[in-house]
Amino acid sequence: MALRDIRANKSTSALIFSLIALPLMVLVLVVTLIDSSVPTPEENATRQLGKFDLQLIGHDYPVGSVQDPNEPGRSASREDLSDDSASSGIADIPTILKALDSGASSSIITSGYVEIQGSGGTVRTDLTVGEVSDPRFAGRYILESGDWGGPDSVLINHDLSQATGLGVGDTLRLGDSDYPVSGIMKNSSGMGLRLSGLFQSLGLTSYGSPVLFVAPGHPAAQDLEVDYSSVFVEGMTIDLDRQAAFNAMGIGSYVRSFIIDPPASEMWAGSTSDEAKAELLVRFLSIFIIGFFIFLEVGLLSGAAFAVGAKKQRRSFALLSANGAEAKTIQWIGAYSGLFLGGMAVLAGSAFGLLGAWGITVWSELNAGGFPGWHVPWLAIASLMLLGLASAVVAALIPARRVGRNAALNALRAEGHSAAGPKGPVFGYVLLGLGLACWATALYLGISATTYGLLNDRTTLIVGGFVAGIVLCTVGLMLTIGRILWAIGGLGHRFPLASRLALRDIQRNRSRTVPAIAAVIAGTALATSLALAIGYSTANGGYQVSTKSSSIYDLYLMSGNEDGAPLNRQAADQHASDVLAQMERSGYPAQASGQYGQFIAGYRKAADEDQWPVADSWVALLAPASACRYGQDDIYSKTNPSLAVLEARDDSLARNVRDGDRFTARHCGIYGEPRGAWDQSEINAQITDVAGLKLMLGKHYTPALGAAFERGQAIVTVPEFVTDQQRISFGMPDLDFPLIKNNEYFGGNTGVLLGVPLKRSFELDAVEVLTGDRQMPPIMVSEAAMNGTGGIIADSRLLVDLGRVLNADEVMALNKDLAALDVRMNGATKSTGVETLLTNLPWVLSIGAGALVLTTAAMTTGLALADGRRDARVMVGVGAEPRTRRRFGAVQAGLTALLGTTLGIVLGAMPVSLLIIIMEGSMDPRLLLPVVALLAIPPAAALIGWALVPRTVPADRMAG
Repeated sequence: MALRDIRANKSTSALIFSLIALPLMVLVLVVTLIDSSVPTPEENATRQLGKFDLQLIGHDYPVGSVQDPNEPGRSASREDLSDDSASSGIADIPTILKALDSGASSSIITSGYVEIQGSGGTVRTDLTVGEVSDPRFAGRYILESGDWGGPDSVLINHDLSQATGLGVGDTLRLGDSDYPVSGIMKNSSGMGLRLSGLFQSLGLTSYGSPVLFVAPGHPAAQDLEVDYSSVFVEGMTIDLDRQAAFNAMGIGSYVRSFIIDPPASEMWAGSTSDEAKAELLVRFLSIFIIGFFIFLEVGLLSGAAFAVGAKKQRRSFALLSANGAEAKTIQWIGAYSGLFLGGMAVLAGSAFGLLGAWGITVWSELNAGGFPGWHVPWLAIASLMLLGLASAVVAALIPARRVGRNAALNALRAEGHSAAGPKGPVFGYVLLGLGLACWATALYLGISATTYGLLNDRTTLIVGGFVAGIVLCTVGLMLTIGRILWAIGGLGHRFPLASRLALRDIQRNRSRTVPAIAAVIAGTALATSLALAIGYSTANGGYQVSTKSSSIYDLYLMSGNEDGAPLNRQAADQHASDVLAQMERSGYPAQASGQYGQFIAGYRKAADEDQWPVADSWVALLAPASACRYGQDDIYSKTNPSLAVLEARDDSLARNVRDGDRFTARHCGIYGEPRGAWDQSEINAQITDVAGLKLMLGKHYTPALGAAFERGQAIVTVPEFVTDQQRISFGMPDLDFPLIKNNEYFGGNTGVLLGVPLKRSFELDAVEVLTGDRQMPPIMVSEAAMNGTGGIIADSRLLVDLGRVLNADEVMALNKDLAALDVRMNGATKSTGVETLLTNLPWVLSIGAGALVLTTAAMTTGLALADGRRDARVMVGVGAEPRTRRRFGAVQAGLTALLGTTLGIVLGAMPVSLLIIIMEGSMDPRLLLPVVALLAIPPAAALIGWALVPRTVPADRMAG
């Protein structure tokens, strides 16, 4: 009977099949890609070492320290090490070779940097020298196309091929010689030893690193200045004691056995098998929880469809009951329907999900970063399949149980609906009460936390209260939605005919409408809460700013101060002129341009003769009346403050911050992203000209500001630095102060308040410009205004306005032309895929919620039409016009969407908005745009309901 019902109701069966198979397909695809993006220990070892057992590199370690067993760049020691501690020195290749066991074989890889000439310009690239064609490097070096070539040919990687436009068979010019490109190769070790990341495997991140490969005897390797060398060893292994002994010799190591099973040393707790199992368990539980909530939605929607099928079988079930069939037998007919449909759906969804994941990994290998391997998480997939199957069986069993409990005579009669409302859902009311209590408690804790310290102490409770309230209220409302529908139906006499008919149908068929509206509530609540939370997080992370397009680009011209000398202004101007001329020849003329540079206080002698001189900075000082000072004045080193005085100032400042208003702490950047001050305490003035000032200020520039700038006034976009007398102070941090130089006092900054004693300071007249743009330079001053302060311009940059945003290919082409001038253009050209995804994720969630609402509205309308064909024929028989029936469909779909969307927004958006306001003091209304956009969904759902109602109704031919 279950199979007969499935075949007889093909459209309903296809709907249920799709509701289960499609989400499962997406989930299987995603979990398989995530698992495939995490390399196994064996894959990590092969990617780093190929088929070798060891990789030994020269590295300088402090005496007594040992490396992380799997990361030679990190070391630790049980002793306190200072800058003056003795070190091992860096072992050279002969020293490393002498340390090898007898009988071990090795291969040497060295690398440095060279400038190569491609089809579009000069590219700085890494040059790797070694026998990369050695079969023992298989897995580390992978030939993607072409062949290994001969002693005079070269191999390039995909990034270098893109940067130069060269491919297999082309000629690469290096110095005065030309070399044929024999192949394109990939270095898998560039992915690292740990999680390579799904985004990198899909090509959503940009880590371009051009590499050129040549054999040891190649002419290009003769004069290479070696930057890095390593020895790959076969037939030798070491333990932790010998690794430590190698560290004492200046040798770091990667060891195959350590990569596969990291040991726990005395100072480095390796990733033991227990930790790996714990990580796998966390990943499995995360997938299971996400799958549970998704299939909860699926079960609710499927339940509405199964309810229609169960209703159609009322007479068949009644006949079975009249002939002695038990209620349990009737219920199992529904359960088998769910079992058959769910079983077919989970098998198809899993198969297509795996097929899609395999196709993406193949595509990634050819076009993106490639996946470490093809990993199928069978346990996770099996759990998702069971969840999908369970949602189908439960969704079918619930309406079947209701029908199976009906008396035979009552089922054989016409519908026989009771006028009484549904029983009061006591459990739902309890959950709603608990959820509201959680919200009230969290709100009270947040509002009463008047100080920064108290808010910090309560943050976990506040966040937990709001989250618990969302969950409890959502579940409670899903359980009580039937009562809400009954209450709305009591007002039906006040509505037009089509609305009354729709409300009557919704009331009479609660088994169909309640699950659909509950699914919309849950989905909308989850989507809106996540959209607001992610929108807030991405705004704080700067992703929204980073993805803004701008036609203004920044080019670094020259420093001119490697020897501690001031910038050569004449050379900088000539360089800027050459760059602008080249940009015009390249077809990208600048509509406007200006120069700017960083103003520093001068240079101190470097501690090491091989290092450049160390720069002293002029930094902006907070205005004396600024709340961000927390009652603290600047300290000058000429007063020779003692360590006790400095530490007492820090303690007093910490107390004032903790006992101060939490909004002041946020405003001043004590934690997180500041709202009114700045995001760092060492603020340097940007030295520019009027043209540069216009480009920096953009629409905020006025002629009055330009005139003030030319008079020597500083243009300041951060009011916290401007005094009531419209002055701004600059101070020079004394990094030579004995307590700091001897590492006795570290002078940590608190927000925008400088913690380091000052050598001296000076003032300038200032003009405030309130822009609200966090990316705008905080202070802009003319070069003439800073004359006489003893400072110098440290570098020179060029700002150009090209009048439009360049795409990635245009930027690359222009940079090739500018490479001859040793200039590269920077700017917001094209954000990475990760940044774009994070920025647009709130809208993606909003669109997903909208799609869920519209799909549910369309589905319920279609089910109502299938369920109400007899009613439709009656309406036609009494003369109802098609538009009346269409209004019926529009009201039904619109009411489903309106109730679900409105209640979901209240449950999701309201508590998260309150949480943001409590933590921030205010909320950017732009964060609500993806949520407000959902209000357009109910009218769209009504239009869908209108369109789904056919103009004509087929009549049944009655016998006799």
